[in-house]
Amino acid sequence: MTNKKIKYPDSFNKAPLEKKVEMIFEWMGYDVEWNRCFQSYQVDIFVKKKDDLCDDFEYWLCIICHGDSKLEMDVVSTLVKTRTIAREELKTSKYDCVDCQGMIISENESSFSREAILEANLHNIELMTLKKLLDAHERFMKEKERLIRHIESLEKEYKK
Repeated sequence: MTNKKIKYPDSFNKAPLEKKVEMIFEWMGYDVEWNRCFQSYQVDIFVKKKDDLCDDFEYWLCIICHGDSKLEMDVVSTLVKTRTIAREELKTSKYDCVDCQGMIISENESSFSREAILEANLHNIELMTLKKLLDAHERFMKEKERLIRHIESLEKEYKK
């Protein structure tokens, strides 16, 4: 596996947090929808990705944490309610919902209050920094490269 670091384009480096999050998810093969509503609740970014082997989808409800203010527990609690409603709505969609999870994304970890961290852990809500999301993207790209090399070696073997 190569250890080369991904070089992100200037347009990414200069983009606001919301745009960076959108770009990362799109690079990992997700469809991105802005300001999706589930009943009276809204998420900043709704992402979905089709499972490669069947008609199931993986869904993420994302809230973007802006600025230097601390993310409080009520934001996490609201996302938990939104996720519950979204899971019910997605059950009736034409695609099966394999998983519908919640994620709150911030520039840095100091944005999350202690109470919000405890609430997120209790309800399986991901608290993600931009750096962690970039790390996930890099792992995705390395795995993709590994699979491509594996397929290429199988093709060479098959042609022998």
